[in-house]
Amino acid sequence: NSKKLAMFLPEESKRGGERAITTKEVQRMLSITGTKRAKAIIHLFSATGSRPEALCNLKIKHMGQMPDDCKSLILYANSTHELVTFLHQEASHAIDEYFDERTKRGEYLKGESYVIGRETFIVNVNKPRPVTINSLESSLSHVMKRAGISRLKTGNRYDLAICGGFRKRFDTIMKINPNISYAIAEMMMDHKIRMEGHYFKPSKEQLFDEYNKAISELTVDDSERLKIKTEQQSKKISELEVKTARIDDLERRMRIMEKSKEN
Repeated sequence: NSKKLAMFLPEESKRGGERAITTKEVQRMLSITGTKRAKAIIHLFSATGSRPEALCNLKIKHMGQMPDDCKSLILYANSTHELVTFLHQEASHAIDEYFDERTKRGEYLKGESYVIGRETFIVNVNKPRPVTINSLESSLSHVMKRAGISRLKTGNRYDLAICGGFRKRFDTIMKINPNISYAIAEMMMDHKIRMEGHYFKPSKEQLFDEYNKAISELTVDDSERLKIKTEQQSKKISELEVKTARIDDLERRMRIMEKSKEN
């Protein structure tokens, strides 16, 4: 009787990898790393919350331009897990700087080139190869140690997973915002919700509208975050001014119509 036998088993201990990396810790990682490649990797993980295997196979042809200097990414292209996610302004600038560095080194970047290049002195343009998951995790682990980020080990796991910590941060920021669609947040995490994957098909613009609501919190640098919030507030003020002007114009027309009726 499996149910009765299970009653005699000891209670399961708490598993590791439960903690999400904080924005302050990401700031420390970016402050101590001197390579544009490492900065690009950190920004890719923090801005998308993606799994490492999705970023390993990401090619330049899967990137696109979006409003406000943002970028769109197609992860798991041509597979059943294909999804669209985005990079905010700060992450986009980090990727552009990394691409410029690779170009200056003599690498010819084209659509088939991988967004995260291999660390090698010889680059075969005709046969670009993707970076490995171990390489990504090793790069992040090295920066975490240099930044002094503590990771407590529980059993065989650490409380802060190297890549999973970024994924938990992204998911928490998206889900804690009541204005963001829960279904779209799950889509960007590559989670399946019953039949939503079959019938819920938002456009890229609709996805970006939801992502845009979390940009200020996903942004790592405090000054950049303040700049984005200021721009968003200015945009809202401008929209309110336009609406107020329309209302005033309608009221003016109504008064004219009423006077004309009286006459």
